[in-house]
Amino acid sequence: MYFWYICLTVPHDAHLYNRLEYLNEFCLIVMQHLLIFSIHGINADPYAQWDIGIATMGVTAFVFIVNLAALVFLSIKKLLFWLKVRKIKANHF
Repeated sequence: MYFWYICLTVPHDAHLYNRLEYLNEFCLIVMQHLLIFSIHGINADPYAQWDIGIATMGVTAFVFIVNLAALVFLSIKKLLFWLKVRKIKANHF
């Protein structure tokens, strides 16, 4: 339900932040379904539980890497913009 809400309301001004929000929420939904299947009370095959655990760790690593890459990209972009503004201001004085 929250995923539908953020898709309809577009909570951020920047398009990249909205896409990150969509990806994070979608991966949380996937992880919730994976964890439901890994509950020990369902008497699943241990190898299947192992595979579900590996998939959960993979989704977690994927979300972490994507968010870290976005953070680094946006930080470099802001730094380059700041240097450009600083250079322009230095040329005017």
